[in-house]
Amino acid sequence: MRMSIQANGFVLTAALRVYTEKRLMTALGRAGRHMRKLHVALSDINGPRGGRDKRCAVGGYR
Repeated sequence: MRMSIQANGFVLTAALRVYTEKRLMTALGRAGRHMRKLHVALSDINGPRGGRDKRCAVGGYR
């Protein structure tokens, strides 16, 4: 499966990329084997105010 991860409003570190990939593979389980492409968009809800609130949107193609 090809997975593209995009971050909007903050830096996508290597650790965050690995964490996101592992969490998605765990959440998808066996269904992940049937996905060809997966697009993940991470964004900062609070914007420049900071804080820990993030949004994750996932889109997949079979």
